Amino acid sequence: MQQRAGLRSLEDGEVASNFSVGSEEGFRFTNPRLLREADGVYIAEGFDFGNIAFLVDGAGVIAIDTGTTAETAAAAKKALRQVTDAPIRFVVLTHSHWDHVGGVAAIREPGTVVIARANSVDELKRMRSSQRTFSWFFGSRAVPLDIRVDRTVSSNESLRLGNLEIQLIPVSGGETSDALFVHLARQGLLFVGDAFMPYVGPPFLSEGSPDGYLEALAKVRALAPRRLIHGHPPLTRYFNMEAAPGLETALRDLHDRYLPDVLRSRPIADILHDNYLPLSLRETPKAVLPYLLVRDHFLERLHQQNAGYWQADGEGMESVTRSEWAALLDEMGQRSEAPFVRVVEDLLGRGDGPLGLKVAEMGLLRHPSSEKLQRARTKALSMLIERYSPVDPFRFIIYSQWANAPLPPVAGPAGEAR
Repeated sequence: MQQRAGLRSLEDGEVASNFSVGSEEGFRFTNPRLLREADGVYIAEGFDFGNIAFLVDGAGVIAIDTGTTAETAAAAKKALRQVTDAPIRFVVLTHSHWDHVGGVAAIREPGTVVIARANSVDELKRMRSSQRTFSWFFGSRAVPLDIRVDRTVSSNESLRLGNLEIQLIPVSGGETSDALFVHLARQGLLFVGDAFMPYVGPPFLSEGSPDGYLEALAKVRALAPRRLIHGHPPLTRYFNMEAAPGLETALRDLHDRYLPDVLRSRPIADILHDNYLPLSLRETPKAVLPYLLVRDHFLERLHQQNAGYWQADGEGMESVTRSEWAALLDEMGQRSEAPFVRVVEDLLGRGDGPLGLKVAEMGLLRHPSSEKLQRARTKALSMLIERYSPVDPFRFIIYSQWANAPLPPVAGPAGEAR
């Protein structure tokens, strides 16, 4: 990987990885490639933020999701055409987020039937009204959201095409209310979209459901597939069938342990600092990493949906802007940049990137021309990018955008079937 990336060494902060991020192309989890998951089952990943699955039969192709943009979906479709010329008969949308529906126009062919949940219209409306504040997720290309759905699903249904038979299973899901599982029972595969995305809905939108997350895990337990196929590569790798039973048990414990605290408006920061680990994880080690990835987001969403905007310690009762806090700190430091610099350098020296970034940005609000504070902010962001690159793509993307620090893709062959 180091050689393919063109790096001489991994010193001085250089990191080799096969993901990439930037203002034009957005974020990619891996290089573009078409992976053969099973006989007649292919996953196009790395063409953009989301995956596209293709179920191939002589009678035609069933596509599951369509990626983010027409351009990237067309590239994935071109890779598919190295495998089959069969027409795409159906497109099944696992949910209506940008990165799963934006490429419909490129995947759709004459006669293609697009299938989604009956309530997908509500989710599409939410997507169209939301602001793309963090543009490095998907890049600069347009994400079309005027989707024409030809067939809607409200309850379990079967879909047949040649020798393919799939079950369409509506679930609440952890991310959106229009989640749709696709069960390829003969092969023991269950396509779950983003029902188990660790963020329990995008952190910057008011959606997502801890209860839906648990319901979806219970459905997985009942169906007992051989393998789960998610909408993004790391989820397929870590949120797998070996982890699912233990993850469900641990998250139910977490939910029941903290819902009473949330209903009393115990401050969310105090709850998160408990770092709660259910004892059940001792018996299910494969569930530990998925649990740690989802725990804080699960609790944050639970708090958002069940607590008021005034917390028990008074947080939220009075709104104070960052500029007001910065002015107060500046007064305490006698209106000099020196105390900000001293504190932020101490924090960064102790490895506290999050607090160091806040102090640096507070200082810059009062002393915008300070080169020392600019350097401190850059260092804090670099620390956070490094910290979150292997475990938290959303934070990694946002901190990279704030730092204006793109990471180009690793050069290599694209689109090949493996």
